Amino acid sequence: MLPSLLPTSLSTSLRSGCSRIVSLLFAALGADDPAKAADSAQKRELVPQPPEPLKPPARRGGRAPLPAHLERKPKLVAVPASERVCPRCGKDKACIGYRTSAVLDFVPAHFVVIEEQREKLACPR
Repeated sequence: MLPSLLPTSLSTSLRSGCSRIVSLLFAALGADDPAKAADSAQKRELVPQPPEPLKPPARRGGRAPLPAHLERKPKLVAVPASERVCPRCGKDKACIGYRTSAVLDFVPAHFVVIEEQREKLACPR
């Protein structure tokens, strides 16, 4: 604020209004002067804060496994003959395992789980 541009009565009333606001703010903090307000603010910082609530564990995608008590029938799905030969060396690929998926099938009067096992092939070299 530029006191030279304002009339003295207006400048005095603004200063008293500002000091009134400052005193009200300090009174709201529970202190009469800034030194006491700073002490009370420091005391409030020393008060232990409640711990933050724990986050729930992240959910993993996918379906729940099918019940173990259901009857299971394995079904082997072979790799076609055209994909059994390595394109680089021309030799037959060797079976290195199976990728298994479970399909729930309804046979009238009961359920059956058909486990499809698809061959995984790799070149032996």
